[in-house]
Amino acid sequence: MAAEAGTDEHTRVVHDMLSTGCLVDLRGALVPSDRLIDEGDAGRIHTVIAGGVSSSVVDIRTGDTAFRDADAATTGGALFHAGAMRRLLAGGDGSAYLGDNAKRSHPLAKIKATGPALPTSHSIIWALARLNGYDPARWQLNGGTLLTWGGQTLNALLAAVFRRSAPDRNFSPSPTAVSGDIFAFDLSIESIRDLAKGIETANDLPLSVASKFVGPSRFIGELSDALAAEEKRRAVPWALLHRWLDRVESIDLGGSLPMEKRN
Repeated sequence: MAAEAGTDEHTRVVHDMLSTGCLVDLRGALVPSDRLIDEGDAGRIHTVIAGGVSSSVVDIRTGDTAFRDADAATTGGALFHAGAMRRLLAGGDGSAYLGDNAKRSHPLAKIKATGPALPTSHSIIWALARLNGYDPARWQLNGGTLLTWGGQTLNALLAAVFRRSAPDRNFSPSPTAVSGDIFAFDLSIESIRDLAKGIETANDLPLSVASKFVGPSRFIGELSDALAAEEKRRAVPWALLHRWLDRVESIDLGGSLPMEKRN
């Protein structure tokens, strides 16, 4: 197998598959278990991705994901969202957007499916901050809320860093901020960068926290406990967090007012 793959780095995975019964050693030949062979015969083993690729519909008013599984072919009508009839618009790139209000007599849009909203990326959050007159490179403290403009994923990791450093304190992330006992820390961006690097080096985030960053996979449940734990910790987006923190210039302790109002 190493000769075919050009590497022997998969040895641990092969041994793990043997230990969990995914592979069976039949007189020196490694074959999938009967259950996985049945999965293959049914055409369900040819991808490890849970579900298909779906597009998201962004609300042009807020930048949030309104729902999934829509494209230009589904646009042209209206749908009921957040208490109002809204137009479903087509973008130039073939994507779909939730636009302005529509009359209740407007024809309804045909959408493929609905589901939970996808996390809004921090790049979209930064754009919304600038549209509202804020500088997203300057965090702002307002009481127990640290306005970071990080997006849900990065703010969730930042809150986890805070909780790991102060396990008796509470911290709650949102797409734009982290709230809680913020004053438990030295409120400088330099100290927060050092805090994050130290926790990454220790690699000891609780698995219940690390598992939130794992992409959906049909077969993660087939791993042994040890390899599953390693996979979860490797999924924590440390590199993305550090790139974000490096772009932050300072923390303003004077409250969260738009820049034009400060001037």
